[in-house]
Amino acid sequence: MDKTRSCAFQANYHLIWATKYRRKVLVGSVEVRLLEVLKMIAENHGYTLLTARVHDGDHVHVFVSAKPKVCIPDIVCVLKSNSCAFAVFGVSAD
Repeated sequence: MDKTRSCAFQANYHLIWATKYRRKVLVGSVEVRLLEVLKMIAENHGYTLLTARVHDGDHVHVFVSAKPKVCIPDIVCVLKSNSCAFAVFGVSAD
């Protein structure tokens, strides 16, 4: 349970996204790199990455905790766009 000056909160989100056409491209070194990158991005944006897993090489499950001020679409946008830029292209999307 996290706390601010005026409240206590526990906001955890289970996010799932798939690759285009469910192609099985998240295998081997790409999978390892993606998980490292997701952890780094979460830390940089003030989120807590509780767990992240790649299933069947074609979709990702992410369980993340964030402050209630952060809207869910922003979390998804940050994680998806930045992880693609880092893992696939090797550049920062910030």
